[in-house]
Amino acid sequence: MAMHKVFARTRGGLRMGALFRPGSEILSHRSLAASGPAVDGKIKDMRKFAGRFDMVCSRFENRISTMQATMDSETATIPSILKSKLKALESSTKRNIASAQSELEGQISTINHVLWAGSSVVFTVGAASGYVLMVFFQFYKPNFIDSWNAAISTWWS
Repeated sequence: MAMHKVFARTRGGLRMGALFRPGSEILSHRSLAASGPAVDGKIKDMRKFAGRFDMVCSRFENRISTMQATMDSETATIPSILKSKLKALESSTKRNIASAQSELEGQISTINHVLWAGSSVVFTVGAASGYVLMVFFQFYKPNFIDSWNAAISTWWS
């Protein structure tokens, strides 16, 4: 086997020199411990470190998977939350439109009543004024009416 850096995927992460095995398992081979007691102590320390490193990596991977599961569950609820908010907004909008429509109908009705009453008053005042003027000119002919009649009759003839 060539002595070069190999990145291999183990337990969801990249490790240098690990061929699909945890570091503590790689360091347990007897070929590494053949050099004597000084090297055995270092290998023992390396095994401890590799075991701790594997434990930290597995805890970290567990946290990542927990966070992924949490994110997946929260992401799965987003469409239902949006649908409920959209339905609430839709019903609120329908209520507001109905309220505005009824208010507008009331205002239009009030305007129609005011216009009808105003036109009735104008018509009544106009008719009464016309009647008063008719009576006034019928019984109380001023001099200028005769001159108007004469001017009009000359102009037409």
